[in-house]
Amino acid sequence: MSETKRRAWLYGMGVVMVGGLLAAAALYRPGPDLSTRLNGASMLAGMGQIDAALVECDKILREDPDNFEALVFRATFLAMAARHDEAIRAFDQAIACAAPSDEEVKLDLRVDRASVLAEAGRWAEFERERKQLEGRGHRADLLAGLAAFKKEQWDEAVLAYRRVVEKAPDNEQLKGRYWNALVRRGDAALAAGRFAVARQSYATAAPLVDNAGVAYRKLAEVCLAEGNPAAAIVATQKAGPGTPGIGTVVFRAATQLVEAGDRAGALAALDGALAVDEAAVRVLLAKDPVWAELRTHPEVQKLLDLSQDRGRRE
Repeated sequence: MSETKRRAWLYGMGVVMVGGLLAAAALYRPGPDLSTRLNGASMLAGMGQIDAALVECDKILREDPDNFEALVFRATFLAMAARHDEAIRAFDQAIACAAPSDEEVKLDLRVDRASVLAEAGRWAEFERERKQLEGRGHRADLLAGLAAFKKEQWDEAVLAYRRVVEKAPDNEQLKGRYWNALVRRGDAALAAGRFAVARQSYATAAPLVDNAGVAYRKLAEVCLAEGNPAAAIVATQKAGPGTPGIGTVVFRAATQLVEAGDRAGALAALDGALAVDEAAVRVLLAKDPVWAELRTHPEVQKLLDLSQDRGRRE
């Protein structure tokens, strides 16, 4: 497994750290045997077998107590296991073993250590570390965003992560954090009826990642909440047919068009919804009282037949 894939394994498991594995990758020059063993440990962690991953790290460290890569991986695995006190001590050890010339690596490991402090709720220590990292690139802002996100202070999280991305515009992982904060803020605003904030949040989030479908789908939901089905349909088209739940959103737009008396628009939207998720839309159509009179209409039946034929061809 490559270093990139290893980091993906761990990040997918919800690791809060940003710098630790990157630091290991920057200095990682093990021989084949050590590489294989650390690859295996990261795979075990990715599968949730963190204790087994730690056992492998401990074996390596018994052979070489100052092995930097194994120390970083061990600290990361302990953080994944929410063994906070042990993880903090492990990051301290890794920082102490980093080469004196690798100041950037040490700073990234301090970010990881502070992330563990946040997970442990040790906010006074966390804040001291954050302040010490001010002026060190994006790191203090990253920690400010992490703290605000954990406290569900979405506006503050968005502002902090925006500053992070402005300072590190090519870092896709950091863009992902900004995207997540924007979507969370949008969700909270939508639930509270703050539609302008929700719309702005989702619209800003959409271009940040390659798969923009989720943000556009949520933008469509804002349009539906505002009673604007035409705008919702435009947003679903930007989301694309492969976006989860998009068929349901298009059907809801069709339903609003029925309620508005726009039968032609409703039928066109219904056809689009069927093309995306025929099974789910058929269930919704059968249950929704708004469609009671149209349900058996020849035009609707024709769309259902065409959709069925389309499904057979596919």
